[in-house]
Amino acid sequence: MATQATDRLEVVDFMPAVEKLWNDRYRLTFYCRISDKKEDWFGGNVSTFLPAFGELQGANFTGDGWSPRDGEEYSDMRLVEAGAPYISASGEHLVTLVYETISDTFTQEVDDETNKPKNGLRGVTRKSIAKSGTEYTGEIGVTTIQHQVNQETEITLYLAQVEIEDTDAYRRVTEVWLESGILSLQQELVGGATTVQVNALGLTETQVNTLLSEVTASHVLISQSESDYDGIKTSTFQYQIDETFTEDYELNGLKRISLIELSTTNFTAQNIGAESQTAPTNGLYLGTQSIDNGGIIKARESVWLEAGTLSISKTSESEGVMGVTTQFFGAEGTTVGPIISKGTDNYEGFPVISVKTLQDAAGNSLVNNDENLANSISGFSAFTYPGVIDVNYVFSSTSTNPNAADNVLNIQTLVKKAPAQTKVKTTMYFIFQSSSSITESDYTYASSDGLWSPNHWAGINATASGTADDGEWNDSATFRGYRTSSVSSTATINSTLQNNALLKWQGDVVVSDTTSFTYTSTVDQGPPDPIGNKYTLDVQISPAFDDVGGNKYYKKVITVTDAIPAQPTTASLPYVETP
Repeated sequence: MATQATDRLEVVDFMPAVEKLWNDRYRLTFYCRISDKKEDWFGGNVSTFLPAFGELQGANFTGDGWSPRDGEEYSDMRLVEAGAPYISASGEHLVTLVYETISDTFTQEVDDETNKPKNGLRGVTRKSIAKSGTEYTGEIGVTTIQHQVNQETEITLYLAQVEIEDTDAYRRVTEVWLESGILSLQQELVGGATTVQVNALGLTETQVNTLLSEVTASHVLISQSESDYDGIKTSTFQYQIDETFTEDYELNGLKRISLIELSTTNFTAQNIGAESQTAPTNGLYLGTQSIDNGGIIKARESVWLEAGTLSISKTSESEGVMGVTTQFFGAEGTTVGPIISKGTDNYEGFPVISVKTLQDAAGNSLVNNDENLANSISGFSAFTYPGVIDVNYVFSSTSTNPNAADNVLNIQTLVKKAPAQTKVKTTMYFIFQSSSSITESDYTYASSDGLWSPNHWAGINATASGTADDGEWNDSATFRGYRTSSVSSTATINSTLQNNALLKWQGDVVVSDTTSFTYTSTVDQGPPDPIGNKYTLDVQISPAFDDVGGNKYYKKVITVTDAIPAQPTTASLPYVETP
């Protein structure tokens, strides 16, 4: 035989199906053909191919050679299923034998199932398996394990429930382990006395007393017993106490305590809004209170509330402005930004204060440090490139002698570029401030080179006076919308033999002197060349809002260009490269 088999059973495909289980366990499934299908299934013969549950893989159950070869047998491999079903895929009945690793000690079948089912205490369900008849020694409420989840601190868990499944092949144990602590706590007023019933797991009377000391001023143990809590064996402790309370955090996480105090003497009323200085309401404020001094047992019921923030909501107003509404409980807390509205409501006798402030998108005060940039947007704005003129000083001679000195000066103004209206990229900055004034620094905001608002243009003023003929002349020209890089000039022009000294203005002779003349031209260059510079185009201030104290605040909008692009030398558009 090529593998484990007998003359009566032949293993299909010479090997079983092998499955690796959790915790280094295995499952082997043998599919075997029966040599004599006519009689082997008879009641007297069936045991020769269907062994008893719990049999080891290597057991010779047939008596005629069912045994593994060297190395084939798995340790503690025991039979858990056996049958001879009809396998439609093969078109015949096949003996199916399923073995699993089952030892004489309990081994976990799957990983622990961890949760917190009982009052926030950790619970663990663990399933283990061992061969049939293996003794189980766990004791509910006594046996413990150490349990750790990921990197959390290891804690002790107590055995709370056990379910045992016994078969001929195995014994399976399902255990429920719980963290020690209080599983439930019930309070009630019975016959004028407040009682508290505590169900605990793994806690002694002393430990429960310690836990109750954290929430009650005094308590007396009335009875102690063993009980069942949802199928879990627990200890039940019943106490009589002098006071009782409930605690919740329904108001946005703020603490609220409803306190019932019992006494044989009359209670006195406390002031609504007063701060408690005693446990368990220390630091809380009194919201409501009712007193019953009738009968032998007196009662005072009070609701104590923690002051703090109930809610914060934000809305986008405009231009980067955020309206932030904060609701405070009991007392107004700290807010950020100018307060534009405030109102007070009431909850259980306690004030609820709503405060609306204005902030920027980052949560800063809208007028942080008296001035704050709230938003900026990009776009295009109208811009006019100044035209360009040149002032030229052209010297020449009227003599036919090529070596004669120049005796003529022609002052000319030439237009090189006309003014051009266009749109340039700009950024509008929205600033909120407490001042209504524009400052010098506004003109250079965002690294601007200054305010672009030319108040003078290119111009020239020329004067001349003759020497011999005593001629006087002056004239001027202004070029609105233009600038120039030409400079002022002054000089004396002398006559030459038989040639007067001549001054021409735009080509016309305006001075002719037989000896000489002196001229002076004063050039106003107008605005600078804007190309490559950033400029502030506009600064506007308008009222924005008033706060609840009557203080006025203003919105300032500053428009600043990007670097002004060069004008194209061919037909094109700004920011578009010439092809």
